[in-house]
This record gives sequence, structure tokens and C-alpha cells, in this order.
Amino acid sequence: MKNIYKILFVGLVAALLWSCEKNDDFATANNLTAPTLKASKDNVVLLQAQDAEEAVTFSYINATYSVNVVPTYELEFAVAGTNFKNSKSVGVDSNKKVFTVKDLNTLVSGIVPQEVATKCDVRLNSILGNNVVSSQPIAVTITTYKPNPDNVYPKIYVPGNYAGASGYTDWTPTNGGSPNLFSPKKNDVYYGFVFMNNAEPEFKFTYAEKGWDDNKGDTAKPNTFATLKANGENIQPTTGAGTYYIKVDWTGNTYSIKKMDMGIIGDATPQGWDSDVKLNFNKTTHKFEITMALEGGKPFKFRNDSSWGVKIQPTGKDDQELASGAEYATYVSSEGTVSDDASYKVATTGTYKIELDLHNSANYTIKVTKQ
Repeated sequence: MKNIYKILFVGLVAALLWSCEKNDDFATANNLTAPTLKASKDNVVLLQAQDAEEAVTFSYINATYSVNVVPTYELEFAVAGTNFKNSKSVGVDSNKKVFTVKDLNTLVSGIVPQEVATKCDVRLNSILGNNVVSSQPIAVTITTYKPNPDNVYPKIYVPGNYAGASGYTDWTPTNGGSPNLFSPKKNDVYYGFVFMNNAEPEFKFTYAEKGWDDNKGDTAKPNTFATLKANGENIQPTTGAGTYYIKVDWTGNTYSIKKMDMGIIGDATPQGWDSDVKLNFNKTTHKFEITMALEGGKPFKFRNDSSWGVKIQPTGKDDQELASGAEYATYVSSEGTVSDDASYKVATTGTYKIELDLHNSANYTIKVTKQ
């Protein structure tokens, strides 16, 4: 029995020693040379129209070690001069990394301003356990693009008899042919604003690019204004021409529709808080706009047809000052994206062109431009 215990003890010690030797590989693998890195370009301008094309290629010579080990490698990007604070990294597994325009734009958009040429530091990291050996950084200037949200979020079309008079084409479920409803949460629930310049509007819904092969209308005529079915009845609002807020649950086969003409109101406007000034729909730009006097330093916002039930405003609690000519995100209170009751302001009194772009519920924007 004693011999058996001795054999077991010797075996256990041997196993522990073998395990320690394996774990010590990283500790005893002394780095001999650092990796080196080169880029095919030192100035990269990214354009969304070229998403699938090659943007830049990074080639490198891997680090060497005193023993035969296999480290992992990553390319690390940061704004130049930040010592790689707030960096972004991507793993690599060969002697070069080819970035497409889309891949590079996605990687660095979180650390550099969009659409601004920004000098970046890029380095190759060789990682062995907790030990990291980096190449000397190289400088690459990168200009990213702002992805078109119309191509990012799922959408359905709203073809109808109103479209031609509203800057589109009647009964044409294609890009540019009909307005869209978008799904900001990508959950098959679509909603947004549609301007219908027809006293007796009619429309249906079609899914993505399938056109009439996948269309839905109301389950009944006269309409329920609530339920949908494939190849259903044309939807015919009884409230005439104007702006409609429509919400569609495509998989649940339900929808809602409400007329929602937006007006501007506030101390900054000539009417103050007493009455709204209705915005006009520009059939060319597909934006709601108005040119009017605004008083500097005083608040204004937008609301639904003289009702406070739906407002368009900043998302937070503080009033937001809008710089002339700059575009800002704006939010609809009824969509759950507004946390308080803030307003907008301009710094100086004058005449302003005000533009509300409400065509994409994932990207509502506002712009004021001093005339």
C-alpha cells in the first residue's frame, strides 16, 4: 500500500511540474524583436458609395520570441497624441489586414468625429498572456462618413394616390417613389410622419423591396383603422390632406393612423405661447419648413396641431441652443425618447429658415439658418 501511495505522489508531483512548465512558457518566452507595421496609405477618405471597396491595407512583421510560442495580434487605433486612450482594436491573424471602406468606418467612427479628417495613431500589438509588445505607431489620417440612416434601419413603403402631389410618384413602392416608415428598434414595428397632399388620400403598405408581392391593407371596407391583412383594402383616412403619423406592427398585423400637422410655438416666435404657426412641407426636400423671426435667447418648440399631446423637442431637461446652419437630432415626445420638457433657442434675434426633417423616425433632425 505504501508503494501505491508513493507512486501516486510521484505522479501528482510530475503532473504539477508539467503544468507549471506549460504555464511558465509565457514567462520564459522573452521578446526578441517588436512587431513592425506599415500602411498602404497615410490618408484615407471613406465614402459610403464605396463601402465594399478596399480602403487601406496594413502589413506587418510579427514579433519574435526566445521560444516557439504563438501570440495573438491586434491592430489598435486612436486619435493621434492621445497615447491610445479611448482606442479601438481589431484582431488579426496573418501578415496583413485589408480593410474595406465599411469595416474601417465602423471601427473608427466611435473614436473620431464624423466627416472630419482626423490624424490617427495605429499600432500592432503582440499579446502573449498578460504581456503586450507593440510596434511603433504609424500615422494615418482618416476621414469617416456618416452612414445614411435610410440604409441602416428596416423600412416599409407607403404607396398611394397622394404621393405624386407630395413629391414622390403615385402608387410606386420603390426608393424615391414612396415615403417610408422605419423601424428604429429593428423589431418589425414601423412608424413615422407621412405628408399626404390629397383631399381623399388612399394608400397601402409594402414590405422592403418586395413591392406589391408583399403588401398589406385594412381588413375591411370601410376601414377598421386598426387591423391589416395581406392584399387587404386600401386605407382611406377621412380627415383629408395633411400630415399623418402612422404606426405599423408588421408581424402583428395592426396599425394606427392619426393626423398630426406640426406647428412652431414659444416665446421666441411672434405669437408667443398663444398660438402655433404651421410648418409647410417642401415637396423637393421632403422637409417641413418655415422662414420666420425668432427672438434670441427665448424658447420655442413644436407641437401637434395646437395640442401638447405630441411635441418635437430636445431629449433632455436643458434647453438646447441651435447654431445657425448646423443640423441636430430632434425627438418626438410620444415615442419615449424625451426625458423632460426642454425647448430650443437661438443666440441672436433675426429671421431664420427652420427645417424639420421627419422622414426617418430613426433620425429626426432640425436645422435653423439665419437669413
